[in-house]
Amino acid sequence: MDLVNECNILDENIMAADIDIKFIATCNNLDFKGNSRNPVKGLVRFELMECLIRIGDEKYCKKGAALFDTHSEAMERLLTDSCDPFF
Repeated sequence: MDLVNECNILDENIMAADIDIKFIATCNNLDFKGNSRNPVKGLVRFELMECLIRIGDEKYCKKGAALFDTHSEAMERLLTDSCDPFF
């Protein structure tokens, strides 16, 4: 949630509860949870990317602001608008 707050991702199209649902859905992959390098309540690199894609989809494709039709456009917008100043 720190990353979401730092990058100012929350707005009228995506709320904190939506982010929590995306995090839980991403962490719910039981195939990898026996690995000590993949914490149960944490994200590894590929899960972080999956979570960001889910957030971009929710923010820019699904809810009231359906600005884009593809995940790649939504992800590009999320990264340039929210995350670019930090990377």
